[in-house]
Amino acid sequence: DEAAMTRRPDRRPGTFLPMLALCITGVFAFVALAVDLGMVTVARTECQNAADAAALAGCRLLNNRNGVTDNNRADAEARARAVVEANFLFGANFESGAAATVAARTYNYDGTKFVVSPTRTGTQSWSAMEVRVAVEQPTFFAKVLGVTTLNNGARAVAVHRPRDIAMILDFSGSMGYGS
Repeated sequence: DEAAMTRRPDRRPGTFLPMLALCITGVFAFVALAVDLGMVTVARTECQNAADAAALAGCRLLNNRNGVTDNNRADAEARARAVVEANFLFGANFESGAAATVAARTYNYDGTKFVVSPTRTGTQSWSAMEVRVAVEQPTFFAKVLGVTTLNNGARAVAVHRPRDIAMILDFSGSMGYGS
């Protein structure tokens, strides 16, 4: 029967709105996840920047000069904490407890790899600074699922071994042209 073959199936009115509601809910869930994960990523980057800067600043104060007590360790650790607190997390300075660990370390090269140690032996001086920054990142949309904060942070180790560099300037020309 030709009329039965060309006939359109019965329409189902009212199916569009439930499908739209379901799809919109899924899209909003993914947008919310992207916003929360983006904020966590930005916070992680800012924590790493603060840890790197603090480790470098603290490490630069470690020295072996005569008359310096304990390799200037206390001042170096205090400087590293101050640098963490001077850095920004989402436009505001890090809180005073954000620098979870600030400690002078020693480092050596054993022929194949660098080894950072929390202790020193004999007359060995402190030559590295380790800084760990830890923060609790508040969430925005994950609160709906009961997750109000996410732990975040970073670790940095900086090593400072000053080297003497000599530079020779030949103004007489005696070393020119292979002579």
